[in-house]
Amino acid sequence: MARQSTLMQVDGPALILLSHLTPTALIRVVPTIPSSSVWIYTPEEASLLAAPIHFPHEIRVLPVAEQAAAILQLLQEGKIVVASNLFSHPRVWQGLPPGLPDKTLPGKTAIHCVWVDTIWDSILKNFPRHETLHTILVAPSFPADQNWKSQALEELLHLGAQALDLRPEIDQGFAPVSVAVLKNRQFQDIITDTYAGNRKLSGGMLLAISTVMAEWLRKNIEEPRVGIVLPPGAGAFIVNLACLLAGKTPVNLNFTTGRPANESCIQQAGLKAIITAETLVKRLPDFPWTPVRHDLSTLLKQFSRLRIFFWRTAIFFLPSEALGKLMGIGDKTGDQEAALLFTSGSSGDPKGVILTHRNLLSNISQVEVLLRTENIESMLGCLPIFHSFGFTVTLCWPLIGGPRIVSYISPLESARLASIIHRFKIDLVITTPTFLRGLLRRAEKEELASMKIVLTGAEKLPSSLMEDFQKKFNVPVCEGYGMTEASPVISVNLPDTGHWKRKRPGSTGRMLSGIEVRTIDFNTASPQSPLNTGVIELRGANIFPGYLHEQGKESSVLKDGWYSSGDVGHLDEAGFLHIEGRVSRFSKIGGEMVPHGTVEQHLFEIIRNLTHQDDGIPAAIMGYTHPIRGESLVALIVGDIQPSVIRQELGARGLPNLWIPRIVRHVERIPVLASGKLDLRGCQELTDKFGKEEFD
Repeated sequence: MARQSTLMQVDGPALILLSHLTPTALIRVVPTIPSSSVWIYTPEEASLLAAPIHFPHEIRVLPVAEQAAAILQLLQEGKIVVASNLFSHPRVWQGLPPGLPDKTLPGKTAIHCVWVDTIWDSILKNFPRHETLHTILVAPSFPADQNWKSQALEELLHLGAQALDLRPEIDQGFAPVSVAVLKNRQFQDIITDTYAGNRKLSGGMLLAISTVMAEWLRKNIEEPRVGIVLPPGAGAFIVNLACLLAGKTPVNLNFTTGRPANESCIQQAGLKAIITAETLVKRLPDFPWTPVRHDLSTLLKQFSRLRIFFWRTAIFFLPSEALGKLMGIGDKTGDQEAALLFTSGSSGDPKGVILTHRNLLSNISQVEVLLRTENIESMLGCLPIFHSFGFTVTLCWPLIGGPRIVSYISPLESARLASIIHRFKIDLVITTPTFLRGLLRRAEKEELASMKIVLTGAEKLPSSLMEDFQKKFNVPVCEGYGMTEASPVISVNLPDTGHWKRKRPGSTGRMLSGIEVRTIDFNTASPQSPLNTGVIELRGANIFPGYLHEQGKESSVLKDGWYSSGDVGHLDEAGFLHIEGRVSRFSKIGGEMVPHGTVEQHLFEIIRNLTHQDDGIPAAIMGYTHPIRGESLVALIVGDIQPSVIRQELGARGLPNLWIPRIVRHVERIPVLASGKLDLRGCQELTDKFGKEEFD
């Protein structure tokens, strides 16, 4: 990789693949491209060339369907061809030019991959340490042989990750960024807490109260980490921000899991004190509270109003850098610990995921790139703060420039949420399919009229749910993908706009800018093209540094910066990510890898068609391994449907015999976690029980 500012040395035939451009970037990149090049644009792209740019190159305006043939002809003539995603919307790389053959291109065509970084200058302009870079990154050229598409895809993703990695803005603490942004937004509402009587906190008042709380934390809690047991709302905003201002790590605990899981989390994190609300203490009689427990409401009442007024005045008068020094904000670096979240423990004990300041700043910036063009002004904040999406997207993002949050304490009270969406004219809802079903059943169409988009994650979005919701409310529902270890957002679908195709059914959307992806071959355990199905590995500034107590040791999931996600999938040539399941959710039967998730989706549709019910998760596919007979598929089913009917319906859908469960058992309910995900440990316990009954 090299930074480019002078004329590229390119001889024809050559294909130059540019990432994405804006008018500002064109001014910088045009002089670096040889004047003998031919640029290929669509009519839609050409219509946007309103900027006063002098092109010394030949320009051909062609529909997408005609571009591949034109490119091949020009390469045959020995020309240098430039193919770009001009003005790609919303400045997310759109994949390889469609229609080009997988085989070797004409002559001795060389491929040149170029990433023109125009994304981060506008996104990071309000961050301290902002620099306008306009970086142009160029990968070494390579021949257009049989694997040229795979290599081009990998090179462009690598350049995109490098572009974000070079930004100085992400190599600082979260606290100074939040101080700068909240000062700039000191008169704007950051959060409206609907459970607390629609209490509003402006940027200035939120920062003032949190600063007083940070002073209290430094004096009263010696440990570097602070336990937090609070629902979404103003209190969670104050305490989490206060921890970051005080140089301490907030640890939001999942109070919906059982006592053993929380005992493990508290012990792993070394927590000695928890900040909570007494109303929650009464509702959680079995929660393993630390020896020291503080009630947030009592603390806030004890704080001096004069001290809060002092900080509110200082926020008004002082520049953000001087304000940070007065607050005693430490000089944190981007690689230091900012937050500690715990995985759901769906397949075992919860793991402590360390997220650095760099991780959070990177992923929030990536989300901002994706959603900026959607003009999102308000967002519903009902996801638990211990959930990675709830923490990063609905708490941290608003603290450093995201949309206004309207919060409620639970995602389960669908009728109440519909009323809140209607009253506050909310634009964006981020939720899980499980919680979305509640809105589908309980909300009236006019209540959700203000919504621009629904984003779902944490579990597979059934196509029937998406279609039913869109039909009833005329609101696009888009599936995304993420995980705590990625801070958490990785890819997202968005509604199509004009000629920009941003949504592909069956995928989890395009990768966010700044993330590399590759897949690992099942049989050889070797890296391969992301176009081929395998175990997904990710690398980028948003990827965590390791699990708690694993840092400094050989990691079980990290190697050379690559994180092994445990998910199976692939990219397509347009840059959309397709997830086929977890490695642990495949069964090897008859030498074939059978994906549990795919069989489950068919089962969901079959059961709902037969029972006309759409409540909860109606089935789960698991694997049972017998020491002699090997592995068998087991179907756990809710509802009174005969096993023979299940097998017949699956066969009628064209599923291979190996994919049809040998064991079908009825259960009262499918074990699920509070987030709506399958409780894989609970499901496996049932599976092992039924498997032993079947064979022993």
